[in-house]
Amino acid sequence: QGDPVMQPYEELDMNGRRCTLCWAPPPERSDRNYTQRTDCGNHTDEPHASIPLISYSRPAGDGQPETNAWCELNSQKMCADAIYNKDFLFQAKAVVYPTDGPKPYDSWYCLYNGWLEQDIVALQHDFEGMRAKAKEFCDSRPLKYGWNTTMTMDDMREVY
Repeated sequence: QGDPVMQPYEELDMNGRRCTLCWAPPPERSDRNYTQRTDCGNHTDEPHASIPLISYSRPAGDGQPETNAWCELNSQKMCADAIYNKDFLFQAKAVVYPTDGPKPYDSWYCLYNGWLEQDIVALQHDFEGMRAKAKEFCDSRPLKYGWNTTMTMDDMREVY
């Protein structure tokens, strides 16, 4: 089970559920203590490749934090932990690529998406500012890709 490309990054979470990219930043890469969410992975073992990712999103309420597909599927869970900790650099601090596995593409992914531009980099320590910029960016994207309506994990994997 699981995504063969992501297998080097898979492990079990604190609840014994399969989790991809779910570790926290090591102390030498961090300037603070982080809290990892323990409420993620609720849909890890369900077939989900063709379910719209947006269907897993829910705003915070009733004492529960907001959630999204990354949390509910335990897939690249460090994204959910980044939001929970209000630090979008959480993943950059946490991810450690195996030296004998696939070569990292995150630097190219960030470069070609424009996320290394000065106006974005200037917000790296401003969670609310970066969140507003992300909303502005996403709201300006054409809906033809269905990124906020119909995009599934299969669709995302095909591009990412």
